[in-house]
Amino acid sequence: MTMDTLDFKQLEAFCAVMSTGGITGAARLLGRSQPNVSRLIQELESVLGFTLFLRNGPRISPTEHALQFHPEAERLVSTFRHVRERAEAIAGGRAPSFEISAISSLAVSLVPPALACIPSEMMPQALHVQVTVVDRVTQAVAAGAADFGLASFPLSYPGLDVKWIGESPSVAALRRDDPLARKMVIPLASFLDRTLITMSNPFKLRYRIDRVFEAAGIVPRTVLDTNTGAAALALAREGLGVAIVDPATAYGMPFRDLVLRPLEARIPFFFGAIAGASRPLSPALAMFSDAVLAAAERLLPDFRLHETLSADLLEDALYGEHPVRE
Repeated sequence: MTMDTLDFKQLEAFCAVMSTGGITGAARLLGRSQPNVSRLIQELESVLGFTLFLRNGPRISPTEHALQFHPEAERLVSTFRHVRERAEAIAGGRAPSFEISAISSLAVSLVPPALACIPSEMMPQALHVQVTVVDRVTQAVAAGAADFGLASFPLSYPGLDVKWIGESPSVAALRRDDPLARKMVIPLASFLDRTLITMSNPFKLRYRIDRVFEAAGIVPRTVLDTNTGAAALALAREGLGVAIVDPATAYGMPFRDLVLRPLEARIPFFFGAIAGASRPLSPALAMFSDAVLAAAERLLPDFRLHETLSADLLEDALYGEHPVRE
């Protein structure tokens, strides 16, 4: 067999096995017989040219190749289902389905209130909100797998139409019963004897946080990092330190025992809306884009809108103007 014989049923069977952990569960999930699912997996392995599962009696386990191939297979299966939904909507004279791809902080804070603003008669029968990392958002929108994206900046622009860019400062999150919560603005010096809860990615928000502390000549007593803003808030809720998080996560996922305070130094969080460069937005998506912007203006303190912002100016704002070091 060749790649020309790759078909949807094979990919669907593979994704079902990966999701359920076995042929039996996949067969039940798909409403097929176990021999049929096994045959589809064998056909897919023949098409791909590599083994997907190791068999040990009735038990199977995915190979390294299967783990690498799985995200692409899931994307293809999802895309096919969305194409089928759109075709059925067009045939039935209904609004076509659409997919929104967003990073988690924006998916939680801004997407729900924005969707609530779209009149029911304009909503499609099927709507998809995919939460993923920023690189996946840009890839999905550029490739046409998603119709609209919400991502943090900076990001790669080729093949994308940036609708707008917003900016809001990061905030400190700390327990309500912390004596420091009585301050309306959190001084950087307060971290000299406290634990700073921050992000682990050194090239995103963590870089800007570290740069602000470095400029102030302040070294926090302890640093505790994590890879999500939600986890940082949960750590702060347990009294493990004071978290510095992006405002979308902080105000979109409020914790009852936490208070949010501005910092004495502005640490900007840039984010925005993107779409395919050659694909105009449908009326519903255009309304959604405006509604996301309105939600950001309501929810995020000191929100600033940038209709246009060059890549150079954006990177200067985020990373500063440092000379290149050989």
